[in-house]
Amino acid sequence: MTTLDEELLALQEFLVTKDRILSEHSSTYYICDVGSYSITLMSIFGMGNSAAAIKTTQAIRELEPSFVFMFGIAGGVGDEISLGDVIVSTTILYYEGAKIKLGRKEARPQSIRADAAVLTK
Repeated sequence: MTTLDEELLALQEFLVTKDRILSEHSSTYYICDVGSYSITLMSIFGMGNSAAAIKTTQAIRELEPSFVFMFGIAGGVGDEISLGDVIVSTTILYYEGAKIKLGRKEARPQSIRADAAVLTK
């Protein structure tokens, strides 16, 4: 999965699309082979947790994948990385959580630890 068109296009430059599927939810899936694996590329075309959750849930229901990966620019990482580098986060920060209290927005970020299986593979 990617969030932006440019991320999807960057992946497609490295992979050969063997099939293109338009889903019932107007998502376009690009089927590619990588070695003995069949992978599907898609973009959620927009940032934000709600859009990502909806599109990811739809894709999981339609495609029943073994794994789901998010590919992207990683703009907050800086100059230490190059195109094609793999970054695995140990912690994910959910930043959209908040509560309105006395007319003011009170941020309530939440940290989620990555699954140990992801970090040891």
